[in-house]
Amino acid sequence: MATSTVYPNGDGSIGAWTNQAFSGTNLYLSVDEPIASANDADSIRASTAGTSSAVFLLLEDMPSDFDTMDAMIVLQIRCNASAGFFGSIAFYQSDETTALTNSSVPAVTSTMTNYSLTFTLTGATDKTSWDGARLKISTDTSMSSSLVITALQIDITYSAIAEGVAAALFM
Repeated sequence: MATSTVYPNGDGSIGAWTNQAFSGTNLYLSVDEPIASANDADSIRASTAGTSSAVFLLLEDMPSDFDTMDAMIVLQIRCNASAGFFGSIAFYQSDETTALTNSSVPAVTSTMTNYSLTFTLTGATDKTSWDGARLKISTDTSMSSSLVITALQIDITYSAIAEGVAAALFM
């Protein structure tokens, strides 16, 4: 087993989300940093105010020695929500419709706080399915809260290609 950390590196569908400058482009640049060095001055945000909205953030490709995703996917997120929770989070394939993990509904405070969420695999585990994966963050129509996210990192545990096999593949 091997471990790695991946970060958002692009925007997918963005719904009604904006960054700290109220722009709807390059949202990933506002959250693509380690939790330990989060910059609370840049963020992405959604205000539910009775409407649902989802943002899909593209993730970096899996490491070159990645064979299959193991059961441990931990999302570290720094955020706050004025009403205490905001909707759901899950991982999807690049088509933004095929789920790779279960969905998590975190309860968060109105104070900017670091959270750690563990996800269970429900879909494909191969490199092709995980390269270009998206993190979907959804707000809920029943909430009347705002959500602000300042940093995201995804810690993965995966099975690596056997060293001899990997060497043969790259010759």
